[in-house]
Amino acid sequence: MASTERKVALMSIAVMDKEQIAAKVEEILQAHKLLIISRVSVPFRGRSLFTSAVILEAEEEQIDNLSFRLSEIPLVRVETMLIDG
Repeated sequence: MASTERKVALMSIAVMDKEQIAAKVEEILQAHKLLIISRVSVPFRGRSLFTSAVILEAEEEQIDNLSFRLSEIPLVRVETMLIDG
């Protein structure tokens, strides 16, 4: 049986080519906006690199689903850390 306990997670997202795929990443994040507590995005000037740190509060399955959906996009790297507490 899956746990319905809400967890806090920190998700780091690196987009290697912002121009082509940022809209898809944004679409997925917007679809999960009720899970997002805070989000900070930083584009790197002069490079095709865009990073985002997202703090989530959700069931572990929802966090895993979001991470999986984002990581399916070419040129997107996602790392997720669950925070106990």
